[in-house]
Amino acid sequence: GYFSAINIGSEEQIIMSIKSSCCASVSMHETSIEGGRARMHHLDTLTLAPTEKVNFAPNGAHLMLVGPVVPIRSTEVVEINFFCLDGTSTHIDFKVLSTN
Repeated sequence: GYFSAINIGSEEQIIMSIKSSCCASVSMHETSIEGGRARMHHLDTLTLAPTEKVNFAPNGAHLMLVGPVVPIRSTEVVEINFFCLDGTSTHIDFKVLSTN
């Protein structure tokens, strides 16, 4: 999944986990080019400094929905919950644009 994460607060935020009822798990990954080949690396956490913006985009960071409970189809809305180290959480509804 692609989106922009923005820390609008005055303190550092660390995303520790991500969950959704649509699938068994949600994980963060980052794609990098090594030796001319694309490689994907798991991200355990994401740290955002105050006012920092991180783009989840093709050929970069992205979310992976693993083990869908039901088929996920284009135009559906998927709820994703982000949990931070400080105990706060954020719920975001994502519209599915493509399932490729």
